[in-house]
Amino acid sequence: MIRGDINNNVVPRILERTNTWLLNWLIKPSHKDELTIWIQLIQKIKENLINENAEERENVILPVDVENRTILEEMPTGMESTMTSQAKLELFNKLLRSSPIKELMDSLRNYQFNCNGLKCILRAILTTWNKTDLPDVAKYVKLQMTTLPLIECRSRLNDLLEMSKSSNIEDAIQILDEYLFYTRTKPLFYRLLLHPGITEKEIVHFMVPVYELAIQVPNIELVVFFDEVNTSSCLGLIKEMFIDKTLHGVNLPENIFFTAAINPSRKIELTDDDFYRVDYLVHELPQSLQNLVVQYGILESSTMRDYIQKKIAKFEISVQKDGQVISLTQSEQGILTKAILDAQEFCETNLAPNTVSQREIQRCFNLIEYFWSSNWDNTKHIDRTQYALKCIALSIALIYYFRLPTGNDNEESKDKKKSSRKDLAKKLSAATIPNFANIVETELKKFVNDENFVIPKGVAINQAIREHVFAIVVSITTRTPVCIIGAPGQSKTLSFQIVLQNLQGPQLSEKNFCKSLPAIDPFFCLGSKHTSSNDISYAFDRAIKREQQYEENRMATRCVVFLDEASLPNEKRMVLKVLHQYLDECKVAFVAIANSPFDAANANRMTCIYRSLPSKEDQEVLAYGCLGLNKGSQISDDLKNIITGLCEGYRNLLSYNDFQKIFHDRDFIYMLRELGFESSLTSTESHSNKIHITPTNLLTVLEDNFNGITFDQFKKLTKIFFDAIEEICPIFEQPTDDRGSHLYRDITTILSESMQLTSVRRRSYGRYKLVIDESEDESAVRFLFQTKILDPNRTTVFRLSDFPSDVNNELKNVEILSTIKLCMETGKTILMVNTGRIHGALYDVFNQNFSIMATGDTRKIFSKVAIGPKTLDVVVHEDFQCIVHINRSEMKEVPAPFLSRFQKFNYMLNLIDLVPLVLDENKNYLPLPSQGIIQIITQHSCIPQTPLYQLFHQRIQSLADNVKQILMEIQMKKRGSKI
Repeated sequence: MIRGDINNNVVPRILERTNTWLLNWLIKPSHKDELTIWIQLIQKIKENLINENAEERENVILPVDVENRTILEEMPTGMESTMTSQAKLELFNKLLRSSPIKELMDSLRNYQFNCNGLKCILRAILTTWNKTDLPDVAKYVKLQMTTLPLIECRSRLNDLLEMSKSSNIEDAIQILDEYLFYTRTKPLFYRLLLHPGITEKEIVHFMVPVYELAIQVPNIELVVFFDEVNTSSCLGLIKEMFIDKTLHGVNLPENIFFTAAINPSRKIELTDDDFYRVDYLVHELPQSLQNLVVQYGILESSTMRDYIQKKIAKFEISVQKDGQVISLTQSEQGILTKAILDAQEFCETNLAPNTVSQREIQRCFNLIEYFWSSNWDNTKHIDRTQYALKCIALSIALIYYFRLPTGNDNEESKDKKKSSRKDLAKKLSAATIPNFANIVETELKKFVNDENFVIPKGVAINQAIREHVFAIVVSITTRTPVCIIGAPGQSKTLSFQIVLQNLQGPQLSEKNFCKSLPAIDPFFCLGSKHTSSNDISYAFDRAIKREQQYEENRMATRCVVFLDEASLPNEKRMVLKVLHQYLDECKVAFVAIANSPFDAANANRMTCIYRSLPSKEDQEVLAYGCLGLNKGSQISDDLKNIITGLCEGYRNLLSYNDFQKIFHDRDFIYMLRELGFESSLTSTESHSNKIHITPTNLLTVLEDNFNGITFDQFKKLTKIFFDAIEEICPIFEQPTDDRGSHLYRDITTILSESMQLTSVRRRSYGRYKLVIDESEDESAVRFLFQTKILDPNRTTVFRLSDFPSDVNNELKNVEILSTIKLCMETGKTILMVNTGRIHGALYDVFNQNFSIMATGDTRKIFSKVAIGPKTLDVVVHEDFQCIVHINRSEMKEVPAPFLSRFQKFNYMLNLIDLVPLVLDENKNYLPLPSQGIIQIITQHSCIPQTPLYQLFHQRIQSLADNVKQILMEIQMKKRGSKI
């Protein structure tokens, strides 16, 4: 194709053909009759090649001798009119053989002129030759487009050909310029990355030009490569092309060769403790395609070593600031080779062979170049070997080390066999990088601290924050895709928010450290079980287009696609397979937040950061930060013991399966925030760093943040916390009776008081509410209005039906989200019933990830709402409140990230949770039948919903409303008297 014969129309060779075309015109025998003009033309060509301006002349090939010398030294003057035709022809041929002209013609004959040189020659011809036989550029280009099947022109060329005038010189130059510079050779290799979102119509659309080209060039074999074939929903069509050689019944040309790549189908049961996956989300291949499969294993260690050594030998570091190009020394190459080999081997042996690939090796090179250029701690004056060790260690840490769990994580899960970070660090320290773990930890602290980043008040810089911020900043700067994996409440989304608020460019960034980093333009995609491939593609396509605009304008801004809750999209639909193409190209940065690991195919395309359970030390750092305390300041021993006991109590709590499923770190964090805020108000200490935690305070915040369970379970939970504290601080005893006849507040009181928090308290520790209804008839919803917890005039109720026509009605969902958006802006309260289909669109709202814009005295709060594929910034009024209602039977299907965002409240009965409301002295106010009903309900507060229960329910329903009304009036009077 590159060196083929230009007489063969299959070979494009556009420049060579254009050189020949101009040569043939210049040596036409008919020019013998216009020798004088022809000589002037040759002189003009020489002048054009010489007189090109400096910028253009650098790009013009001048293969002929263009020194200023006489073109024709023996040209007879004044004799042209008397010469015979034969004499003119002989003279013309003699001129062609003369030295300066022969050099020009030989250069054309040998295809030595590039695009600019050919344009110079054409311009000279069009401006000098005043005869009718000028070269017709439009005709020539049209002929080439018709006869050369493998050339591909831009649409602009067709527009120029339609609008051009044959006599216009500039039109002709523009046509040649467009043809020479922008015409490309059609590929003979075609690749289509398949995923479940690709339809049969799209595959046919992809194949049509291949089919047409194959017919035009029957002697050339075209290769069609389908990547990730067994993720496609169109395997029947693939089988038809591969086996039957037809496309919807139409025979395909014989010169189309099909090939494909697949990942093996493996059925592996996953557990909650898994931090990596070896399975691939793929379909089983049709039996007819199974016989075509050829399996390839991983590279052998010797081959891998040779591969790495050869890549490292060619590896050069381009230092951006001073423009240097640095090659690694032999010693540094040896260290890097050994480190990569050891890390690869460790992961292949201790995790699985497919957990790492050659992509990790290339990422190491990219990251080393970044770390070498980014001297954030001014350590370039240290020994070069030490500096190289630091850069290599940080690269290995990001690619291999951070994907592993900590030893503490393995102790919690009681799995001693799992490989940990400590194991990899030990291997690297012994063989290549001494004190590997210490180097990484030291550099993390130098990178992420309050001198380099503005950290929000109440946020402690613990290990999780350090690792997340470090990984996100580096990945965005280098356009390396990254995924942070961990349980809810592990500061994953918070870390991205911190990076987003700090990386505002050199003009707007507050810290000098961040001024040297690119500004971020985020494109949000909120994951949910209803997220589609198109939603993700939409975010990427917009980001790529914006990134191109920044590059064209030379702006130091990076677009980043942020996929939050990446674990929520339905795995069976393989929605995330659409990521493959975007992650392979790396045109924009990508950050994903997930609660569980990706399948092996997606994980190999990203840097994975596994967030282990916090260590005891890390949890205490978190606790001090949430309480608004500085661990290094003067704090009483009793308070230190209480904080240690709180952390120990929470860790003990998570050892119970019942609590582990409903409570997460976010509940603990908000409990600490409330405890810190309220305890500081009751403290008698004058110093702002002092708080006073009492048993009553603790019981109150436990009721507010660790509810949503049965009363017996809550008493057990309370005992776990108090026992842990009392073991360290014996004077901190669980309260027994300081609220009259009732130690614990009833659910109605807790919820009502939480709904009435002031704006200052809501900003500090307030969350939206999740009401868990034990009934199946929405009794809790009626109760919220009957107890006046919700004001009908200030509350909008949203319900979604489960009719088939409504379940997939995207328009209906968008309509409800638009109304919710309006309620958010106006500060109304919303009650969401059976609205699971739209919860994913509101995760950012539920999580209260607010951005604040303040202008003078005006303060606006924004959050993100996903409406269709778009993610919009929506104003959130400070009075906005949200209550989500779900049935207890739905709890198994509710994802952990959703649960952790809410205060949870549990309503035990269909009728009402009457037990805490019924006081002995109130029974006299009730009619005699109602007293009997109260006694039945009090004694059987957990009646199973059997047919007998349903009959019981129907019999007393009429009297129940009367009972509830009386009791609510009593309750309201009691509250009023207390106030």
